[in-house]
Amino acid sequence: MKKDVIAIGAYCPDGEREQILSNLISSIKSNKPELDIVIYSRTHLSQKITSQVNHVIINNHNPLLSDYKDKAIQFFQFAGQRYSSSFYSK
Repeated sequence: MKKDVIAIGAYCPDGEREQILSNLISSIKSNKPELDIVIYSRTHLSQKITSQVNHVIINNHNPLLSDYKDKAIQFFQFAGQRYSSSFYSK
């Protein structure tokens, strides 16, 4: 059986961002309980975070890309609108 998943890229160097991620995961689980959640990171994730998701991928090989053409444009669609960015801003 194939199951839909949502993948979250995470970088949580402090408690504030970890809490934001935890809130996001909780929101996804509440609104879309049929989805498995996959989280991937290049840094350590706390037990609090890893216990909330179905799958965890840690990859410490993550070179910094400084040339804009090398950056992937991430996007998602929600309520008929498309959101895209290659940068995360708070």
